[in-house]
Amino acid sequence: MIDAGLKKYLEVLSLQEELFNKNINARLNGTGTRNYLILCEHYPVFTLGKSGKRENILVSDEEMNAEFYHVNRGGDVTFHGPGQLVVYPVLDLDVLQIGLAQYILQLEETIIASLEPYGCMGKE
Repeated sequence: MIDAGLKKYLEVLSLQEELFNKNINARLNGTGTRNYLILCEHYPVFTLGKSGKRENILVSDEEMNAEFYHVNRGGDVTFHGPGQLVVYPVLDLDVLQIGLAQYILQLEETIIASLEPYGCMGKE
């Protein structure tokens, strides 16, 4: 686990890429990969995924008062800011013997189960 503290989005993105590339090189060299969890907060930032549209951000560039990046991930608009815990896993799913879809489903179920005792994810 890496507690990165309050960082700009691109700094943490760079760290994710560095750790990912370390794992790629480890795999190519036949050495063991590592799994990481990066914990951080971001200065105000909007990210727009591959399927997102700029018009889904309901403020102009002048009103945004945050950094803005197009990112190479799925999804639409995401906002991160101080006080919000952001967790970035960098995992070798092959070693964990799990596919991406199964990983995402299990992650969602874990988050829901973790929040239910706090009344955040009521069953409908």
